[in-house]
Amino acid sequence: LNIQCILVEFMFANPYLKSLLCTALLVSVMFLNACCSGGPVTALPKDADVYWAAEENAIVLKFKAGQDLNLDQGQSSSLYVCLYQLADSRMFEQLRSQPEGLAALAACDKFDDSAVAFQRIFLEPGQSLELFLNRREGAKFLGLAAGYYNLESQRCLRLWPIPIVSVSDGWFSSHREPGQLVVEMSFGPHWPEAKAKK
Repeated sequence: LNIQCILVEFMFANPYLKSLLCTALLVSVMFLNACCSGGPVTALPKDADVYWAAEENAIVLKFKAGQDLNLDQGQSSSLYVCLYQLADSRMFEQLRSQPEGLAALAACDKFDDSAVAFQRIFLEPGQSLELFLNRREGAKFLGLAAGYYNLESQRCLRLWPIPIVSVSDGWFSSHREPGQLVVEMSFGPHWPEAKAKK
């Protein structure tokens, strides 16, 4: 018992050991509180370490329109395509699941604060188009709404995440950052289709 008392007095007399003991006790209390609370542990987002900076020509679009583009009563016609750069995809996906949401997305307007940028382009039958877009700061997704006559089809809508790439900072360190997004689409009579990679 005397030896135990001497050890305790020594530990509290030593500032370093006293600080270490207090830290260990604090961590133990926090751990016990977390275990006893029964609540879910909130995980960090998978992209929490990524800074979503703006970048020039970071989105590449390769579109090919067929001669039978946007058929209506057997006649092809031009097609407008709305492109959304999104900080969050949840509202886009929610609208995509609603009949009235399809028209809202095809209107090519700021439907929500998650839309950090939007623009409309036009395609003509038989046209090939390659576009380089500047990615806006905070954009994590690219959404597409094609204004076909049969707009009720959810196939007229597409959504892609901006890829994340790992960049080396030297021999022993690296960081993650947004990469270049390349989208290849063909536009037929009733909806767009992803082109096969060669």
